[in-house]
Amino acid sequence: PGPSGKLTVSIECPTEGASIAYSTKAGKNPRWKLYSKPLRLPTDTKLRTVACRIGYRNSPEVKTTVAAGN
Repeated sequence: PGPSGKLTVSIECPTEGASIAYSTKAGKNPRWKLYSKPLRLPTDTKLRTVACRIGYRNSPEVKTTVAAGN
């Protein structure tokens, strides 16, 4: 972590042509944002991600907690 207690988080998807949506909000209907560049997030942030592509089903949601070493 940097002096601010934040980490840079990069997200990747092996599916060609897929986009990644992410949210840091809890609940059934999080507000998804399109991932386009590495994120600066405070440690202990709950991060939710899905891969999506037009004409395909979204991937299962992946949940993780931002922490050094993840």
